[in-house]
Amino acid sequence: MSKLALWSMILPGGLVLLGCAILVRYEGRTEAVGFSNGLVRLSGVLVEPQGKGPFPAVVFVHGSGPSTVDRPAWKSHANAFTRKGFAVLVYDKRGSGHSSGNLETADYADFARDVISGVKYLRSRPDIRPNAIGILGRSEGGWVGPLAASELGDVAFVIMSSGSADSPYDQTLYALSTELREKRLPDSLIARAIGLRKRVWDYYRRTGGNPRLATSSERDSLNDALAGFVRYNLNEMPRQLAPFDSAVYSASARMRFFDPLPVLQLLNTPLLVVLGEKDKSVDPRSTVAKLEVLRRDYHKNITIMVYPGTDHTLLSSPAIFGRYVRGYLDYIADWAVLTIRSTSSGPP
Repeated sequence: MSKLALWSMILPGGLVLLGCAILVRYEGRTEAVGFSNGLVRLSGVLVEPQGKGPFPAVVFVHGSGPSTVDRPAWKSHANAFTRKGFAVLVYDKRGSGHSSGNLETADYADFARDVISGVKYLRSRPDIRPNAIGILGRSEGGWVGPLAASELGDVAFVIMSSGSADSPYDQTLYALSTELREKRLPDSLIARAIGLRKRVWDYYRRTGGNPRLATSSERDSLNDALAGFVRYNLNEMPRQLAPFDSAVYSASARMRFFDPLPVLQLLNTPLLVVLGEKDKSVDPRSTVAKLEVLRRDYHKNITIMVYPGTDHTLLSSPAIFGRYVRGYLDYIADWAVLTIRSTSSGPP
């Protein structure tokens, strides 16, 4: 059962914002599990509903950065699915928690192979229906999930929750532009910031592929330019270049310039895309427009839901962490139930 906990946040000027956070636990039967993608060992939990299997299942795909099975968001999502009869596989992202691997040198192809390994692991279990396994990706997982599904070719469904049909490159420029405009900075400064962000990515791509191009003079020039934006406290602008590492730079560039559209064009799996109308990280208008083209011109089975009044988190209110916009969790789980029923025999 969920509980409420008081929290506080110190705002500029010393003001204290009080609120509450919802503490969530996994409601189903939980089992510690592990599976491997080559030399990378992924550690996680399998959450199953009450009753006797075999169960349909869904594999959760993390967003950007380190992430583990303990995230309250995953517990809320898992509970929505187990209530509908699904088993849920959640694992620590590679390089996080109890999972091995190097997060900084991995790209979306690596993350997709981790997901594929999770699907194959579920298919080896007698308590899971092998033809009724779907994938749910949150945020950055919205790029990884379809990539894994396209390589597998036979998953039951894919859900992109706050995922984007734009490239990470375009998405980040959108997020940076939105952030700068909210700070009411002049257009000339916004143009400089966008140009600098592009220069940083170009540097990562060039030097990751050819370390001999990683000159100290260009690094100094870029770091000086980045220092000029530190005072604006921008989430989407680094304070300085990451320490040079060819493998890290190459992975960063591969991810930043990843194009999701060819993957979505090849995807022959029912796809649900859920967005927040006020998302400042993902451009919902651009993503919806591209998905509509895929539905019309490529005859893809895509369902789109845009929730008004919410942002990238899909929370109902920024003052209550863990409470999602009304209907969201039930909607995605119910959609998965109906999709399973329409594509396979037997109950969900």
